[in-house]
Amino acid sequence: MVEETIRTIKETEKQADEIVKSAQEKSRTILEEAREEADRQKKEILQNASERAKEMGEAVRAKGLQAEEQAQKDLESYVNELKQSVQAKEQAAVEIILSQLV
Repeated sequence: MVEETIRTIKETEKQADEIVKSAQEKSRTILEEAREEADRQKKEILQNASERAKEMGEAVRAKGLQAEEQAQKDLESYVNELKQSVQAKEQAAVEIILSQLV
C-alpha cells in the first residue's frame, strides 16, 4: 500500500513535470510567434508609412510645380501688360513731342 502510494506520488510528480515542461515550451512558442508577428506588423507599418510619405511628397511636388507654372504665367501676363503700358506711354510721349515741335 505504501509502495503504491509512493509510486502514485512519483507518477503524479512526473506528470506534473511533463505538464510544466509542456507549458514552458508552449510559452516559448507563443512568445516567439508573438515576436515574429510584431516584427511583421512593424515592417508593414513602416512600409505603409514610407509609401504614404512618398505619395504625399509627390502630391506636394505636383502642387508646387502647378504653383510655379501659374506664377510663371502670371508673371508673363504682368510683363506683357507693362510692355503695353510702356508702348502706350511712349506713343503718347512721341505725340506730345511732335505736337510741341509743330
